[in-house]
Amino acid sequence: MTPTVFRIRLIFNYMRPQFRFLDSVNAAVVAGLTEAGVPSEKVTGREAGPWTFAVGGFSKRGGVTVMSGLTISTADAEIARALAGLDPAATRARSSNGDELDFAGADVSAELRLPHEEVSELAVAFGSPFAVMKPKTGRSKTRFHDDLGSVDLSAALRASVSARAGREVDLEFHVDPLTLAVNGRRRLVSTRFVRNRRILIPAFSIPLTMRGRPEDIRFAYFAGIGAKTRGGFGCPVMLQ
Repeated sequence: MTPTVFRIRLIFNYMRPQFRFLDSVNAAVVAGLTEAGVPSEKVTGREAGPWTFAVGGFSKRGGVTVMSGLTISTADAEIARALAGLDPAATRARSSNGDELDFAGADVSAELRLPHEEVSELAVAFGSPFAVMKPKTGRSKTRFHDDLGSVDLSAALRASVSARAGREVDLEFHVDPLTLAVNGRRRLVSTRFVRNRRILIPAFSIPLTMRGRPEDIRFAYFAGIGAKTRGGFGCPVMLQ
């Protein structure tokens, strides 16, 4: 039986893929997951399952990111089964924005350092920064907070995880006030290219502590925290 793996890591030892727009990485991961047998509606669209990813690497001048690794994480059992058999050679994308990604040759391993099944408090950092969506009504334009000073962060993050879970989760999110004051500046993440301009989303990488039901903590850890998790935002990692 194929093992259930909720988080994997691709390491690029022999080649370093490069991209300018985060949506290109999303497209490559979607291609790999669908090739591994996940229905496309399970990984994209409004009814998609909960998953996220985080890019490791560094940025060069001109907005190019050089990848050293890629973490893919999910709280969905069907997607998790596909992660165990993900073929790096099928995880690729060629985008109209000029990005070309091909992860063939990557080393793949399961992430073994995971939250304990009975943990009720967990401190995390972020492999990919989290975004916080502003409240919206009807079909109003989606906007994101670029400052956390006036945001009820715990309520906002809990709402995002609850929406992803399809139920109300029992979670509180705590940030040290000094950490927020010193390291709470947003960074702008380039996600896609529309009408000759970059679409930038403000996001944050401050460490925080989750407290609540163990099953909800594990769900948030694997599914991602905040907005646009399937787009490569809000992938938590455990502190050393």
